[in-house]
Amino acid sequence: MTATRSQLFPVRAGDRRVIGCVCFLLVLAVFVVFGQTVRYDFVNLDDGDYFFSNPRVKAGLTWDGMAWAFGTGCASNWHPLTWLSLKPDYADAHGNLANVLTVQGKLDEAVRECQMTLTLLPSSAQAHFRLGQALEKQNKFAAAVAEYEKPLELDPRHVPAQLALAWLWATCPEASLRNGKQAVALAEQARTLAGIESPTAGYPGSGLCRGRAI
Repeated sequence: MTATRSQLFPVRAGDRRVIGCVCFLLVLAVFVVFGQTVRYDFVNLDDGDYFFSNPRVKAGLTWDGMAWAFGTGCASNWHPLTWLSLKPDYADAHGNLANVLTVQGKLDEAVRECQMTLTLLPSSAQAHFRLGQALEKQNKFAAAVAEYEKPLELDPRHVPAQLALAWLWATCPEASLRNGKQAVALAEQARTLAGIESPTAGYPGSGLCRGRAI
């Protein structure tokens, strides 16, 4: 009869406690060291050299830019294909940057990046939603409502826009923009699309809007 691994290498109860303590200490050490990063700001070491402050790159793909890419040592590197691959008209990049800037509280810059995204991709429901978020944080509530409505015209199943608009209609500091009935209806619609049975089952949006709207 073949012996099992546990029979060949028996582990005593005391050994299990030691192993458990070691694993816990390793997890704790990782958390102590890397948990500090939650307070760190967005890293912006060479973005200016590569994009934001680089007129050659921002001008797009041109003959002059191609000649520059193969002859420059900008940013202490010679990598022409990297320069040529950068796309100032890449809408997703502007959208992601807008998201980061909004989180950082750099709202004017976030709005500009959202507007750039919409210039490149006017039918982007997500870009309108992000612009609405930035405008709401700037307390430009009427403009935010208008931007939250646009994703729903482009994609009636855009749940984040439904919830954001419902919440703003229910809680807006400007009384003229509040609409409790529509807020509850839209939050219920979002709940249905998300497939949640009740407002208390892990998706409180419609319940909160109803409470605020009453």
